[in-house]
Amino acid sequence: MLSDIYKAQQARRLEHRRVLDSAKADAIASAEKVNRTLMVTLNRDVQQVHSNQQRLENSARVLQEETSKFLKGTNKWLKTLTEMNEALKQIGDVDAWAENIESQLSNITTSLEYIAKVERTSSVSTPDRKS
Repeated sequence: MLSDIYKAQQARRLEHRRVLDSAKADAIASAEKVNRTLMVTLNRDVQQVHSNQQRLENSARVLQEETSKFLKGTNKWLKTLTEMNEALKQIGDVDAWAENIESQLSNITTSLEYIAKVERTSSVSTPDRKS
C-alpha cells in the first residue's frame, strides 16, 4: 500500500514535471515567437527610419545646392545693380558737367556778344583816320 502510494505519487510528480516541461517549452517558444515578431517589426521600423533619414539628407543636400545657386544669383544681381547704380551716378556727373559747360559757354557767348557790340559801337563813334 505504501509502495502503491509512493508509485502513484511518483507518477503524478512525473506527470506534473512533464506538464511543467511542456508549459516551459511552450512559454519559451512563445517568447521566441514574440521576440522574432518584435525584431521583424523593429527592423522594419529601423529600416523605415533609415530610409527617411536618407531622404532627408538628400533633400538637405539638394536644398543646400539650390541655396548656393540662389546666393550666387543674388550676388550676381547685386553686383549688376551696383554697377548700374554707379553708371547712373556717372551719367549724373556727366549731366552736371554738361550743364556746367553749357553755362560757361553761355557766359562766353554773352561776353563775346558784349565785346562785339562794344567794338561796333566804338568803331561807329570813331571814324577811321587815314592819312
